[in-house]
Amino acid sequence: MDTEPRGPPLSPPVTGAVHVWLVPLADVPINGAAAVLTPDEREQASRFVSASLTRRFICKRAALHQILASYARTRVIDFAFGTGAQGTSLAPSSLPRRTPLPFSERAGGGR
Repeated sequence: MDTEPRGPPLSPPVTGAVHVWLVPLADVPINGAAAVLTPDEREQASRFVSASLTRRFICKRAALHQILASYARTRVIDFAFGTGAQGTSLAPSSLPRRTPLPFSERAGGGR
C-alpha cells in the first residue's frame, strides 16, 4: 500500500453530485496497508475471528484512506478519520477550504 497519494488530487463532488468508487479488495495490496490505519482501526481489525475477514477490513479501510486522502490533498499516512456521535467515521476537517466531504462505505459481495 502506497502511503503517498496516487495521481492528481481529486476535487470533492460539487453540491448534488455523487462519486462512486468500486474497489476490488482482492486487488488492494496487503503489504503496508495496516500502516495507514489509525490505532483504533488496527485494534478493530484485530478483533475479527478469521484472517480473511481481517484482511478484508484492512484492505477496505486502506483503500478508503487512499481515496479520501486524495480528496483532502494529503499523504495517506497523514490522513485520519474523526468519529461521529454514533461511532461512525467522518472525514477530517483538514480538507482544502474546509470543504465538507460526506461519505458512506458499503461492503459488497466479497469478490
